[in-house]
Amino acid sequence: MNVLKALTFLAATLGIGTSPITSADPADSFCDEPRAAAGWHYEVFASGLPRADNIAVGAEGEVYVSLEVGKGEGQVVRLRDGRRQIVAEGLDRPDGLALTPSHLYVTEEVWRGRLIRVDLADMSRTVLARLNKPEGVDILPDGSLVVAEDYPGGRLLR
Repeated sequence: MNVLKALTFLAATLGIGTSPITSADPADSFCDEPRAAAGWHYEVFASGLPRADNIAVGAEGEVYVSLEVGKGEGQVVRLRDGRRQIVAEGLDRPDGLALTPSHLYVTEEVWRGRLIRVDLADMSRTVLARLNKPEGVDILPDGSLVVAEDYPGGRLLR
């Protein structure tokens, strides 16, 4: 790649000298505050959740949120009845969440990231697997887990 092409590519990547993305819908543009499309509205459910990434909702309305903070600083927090409880901490970029009545499953979105099962009765943790950048996790109807792994080329693991 010659220098001119490299600089053009860099400028386009950084948005230098290019037009901003435009849309007829004002909700498509970047904003500090959420903007809802016509017919939709929002309210703040909870705040002060740095790098909130994923959520899972329990049968009794409790909300679990993964906080993708720096290496070894990530957490999963449970929001219930206006209270916050740390369910798991010391995580590396916690990402995917899946919930059963007795367990919470968490993935860490890093190379050799863990798939962790948290026992909700005593908050004990079990590492079920080490994977290459696991993303989302969910539970199939037969009870087995399926994990999206951002492995080169991408794959789903059961």
